[in-house]
Amino acid sequence: MTGREGAIEETLRTPERVLESLFDSEARLYYRFYRETTVGAKYLCVVVKITQGDAFVLTAYLLLTLAYPGVKFVRDVLLS
Repeated sequence: MTGREGAIEETLRTPERVLESLFDSEARLYYRFYRETTVGAKYLCVVVKITQGDAFVLTAYLLLTLAYPGVKFVRDVLLS
C-alpha cells in the first residue's frame, strides 16, 4: 500500500461501509471504493483494532468486490 497513505486516511475519515470483524470484536473493517488504483477500480479495506484508549491500523488491502455473508454491519453509509 505504499503511496496510498492518502487513500487510507480518506477511507478512515469517510468510509462507505464499516463492518465488525467476524474473528475479533475489537477490529473494524473500513471500506471505500476507488475508481482508479494501480490495478483498476477496487475497494480499499483498512482494518483497525480498537481497544480501550487506543486504535491502530492492522492492515490495508484492495478488493474487487464486497462479499460478507453473516457479517455484522457497524455502519453503512452509501455515498453518491
